[in-house]
Amino acid sequence: MSIYLTDEFREFVTESIPVGQKWFSNENRKHVYKYDPSYYSTLNFEDDQVFLQPLMMSYFLTEQKEVRLEQLLFRQVMESNEPIAVLSDKKGNIYLEGVGHFPNQTPNKEFLVKKEGETLVLFDIEKRIDQELVPIMFVPKTSIELPLFELPYVRNGMTYPDEVKESIEFDSISTMHYGKVLDACGMIEKVYPQFFEWLKMTIRSFQIIEQPEVWSFASIATFGISYFSASEERSLLFFLEDIIHQSSHNIFYAVNYFSKEELFSIPPSSAMNHFMNDGDMRNIYGVFHGLFTQTNINIFFNSCLDQQLFSGEGEHELMGRLSDNMKRWKLSLDKFGSSGILSEVGEQYYDEFKSVYEQIYAKWGNQIDSFDTSNQPYIFNYQKFTDLNPLK
Repeated sequence: MSIYLTDEFREFVTESIPVGQKWFSNENRKHVYKYDPSYYSTLNFEDDQVFLQPLMMSYFLTEQKEVRLEQLLFRQVMESNEPIAVLSDKKGNIYLEGVGHFPNQTPNKEFLVKKEGETLVLFDIEKRIDQELVPIMFVPKTSIELPLFELPYVRNGMTYPDEVKESIEFDSISTMHYGKVLDACGMIEKVYPQFFEWLKMTIRSFQIIEQPEVWSFASIATFGISYFSASEERSLLFFLEDIIHQSSHNIFYAVNYFSKEELFSIPPSSAMNHFMNDGDMRNIYGVFHGLFTQTNINIFFNSCLDQQLFSGEGEHELMGRLSDNMKRWKLSLDKFGSSGILSEVGEQYYDEFKSVYEQIYAKWGNQIDSFDTSNQPYIFNYQKFTDLNPLK
């Protein structure tokens, strides 16, 4: 039996995404105009998509520039056929939004990009550089970039020590796993088509990273990018869960970040611990985000089981992930259940999430409870799962 959010709530999310995106685009639109009013005549200021470039907010909030603004607006400014000044990053990459990048250049240096016919050519002052543009990869049927190199400003959304952030690896881990990301997106389109539509509406880039101390994340500072912290052994199911998890955060930001105060009876920045005395120092808006991510993850897992898409070890891992996620979901639902934290609007969201939980638990509860997930870290570990729940 298929289990989904109600038609009314799905329609609400679909209609709310562009409303929230308008809020984000207006913030960037104001920054661009203040930075250089001449852009008003060269850009389509009515097109929200132009100003939803995920790196734009970080560009304006960061004193140390990693790119020029023209690179984040490249598809628009290149139409003028004028030479465009660009800046290489500390690794020597020159990122051109929606188009690709020139690799292996002198780091932190200005160059020119000129259009010769349909070809983009790189120049150092007046000297032509013999380096072809590497086209950006896109997730099929979407405008989601899947770069195999480090995007600018990635570290801006992180709260880790500098030595941890500086040790993050991008290129080889992206090359290793991009195929799984593409396969996962194809499976999401098939199994949970509504979520795939929200993905297409909201996400502009996926970024695969590797650093054991850094968790996957999404950030307001780079709204529209989902970051996946991977390692060599990460499975297809890891990416399926992580794409839905991190992209759900971006989708939920679009739905209500600009109006999040309407969800609660208290300030959304309040720590959950102040009301539950459970040591949870996350703010209540962040915890509420988790209800939406878990709802989408477990809807997807339920459909995978219904369609018997995995067998053997894959099915075993899927059931382990479902069991672990459902238990975490229940703990978060209980935090809001009788706390008085939610407003009437927030309660409507909550009732949707709780209803989906109850339907999935009614269907799979015996299996969920039969697995011991007490040794699981925050990121599901299949080896640890098999230690306590051997595959039979």
